[in-house]
Amino acid sequence: DLTFEYDGTIYIFEYKVLESAEEKDKLHSAIKQIKDNKYFEKYKSRAKTIYLIGMEFGIKERNLINMDVEKL
Repeated sequence: DLTFEYDGTIYIFEYKVLESAEEKDKLHSAIKQIKDNKYFEKYKSRAKTIYLIGMEFGIKERNLINMDVEKL
């Protein structure tokens, strides 16, 4: 996991490692975790813009298999 601020914008990253892209039910779980746990709440007063970035990597593919980005 990673959170950083650059030029007045907050970027919140969540990473997940999945067996493979075939685990369709687990895709989008990284961004869901950011939202469910409200990781962004403590930064709302500090930044005009906050990006939530969820990334899932596949063990089988040995690569990025899904990425979601949302702007608050």
